[in-house]
Amino acid sequence: MHHKTFLVEKYMLTKEEIIREEVIATAQKLFQKFGFSKTTMEDIAKAMGVKGVDDMTLDQARAAAVDAVKQLS
Repeated sequence: MHHKTFLVEKYMLTKEEIIREEVIATAQKLFQKFGFSKTTMEDIAKAMGVKGVDDMTLDQARAAAVDAVKQLS
């Protein structure tokens, strides 16, 4: 029983990690559909259903979007 608990905890993601993965997946879809240069951070946030995006959230999203581009290469 203790071993199973350890395995579950090992694969649990933080809220930030979950959001980052969502941003990467959404960014990849939008980049493929509209192109990198035509996709804004606001487009990514809107596609995720996020309203009232602040600068810190945009900075995190930008970093995740850069990762998405690297994964497409």
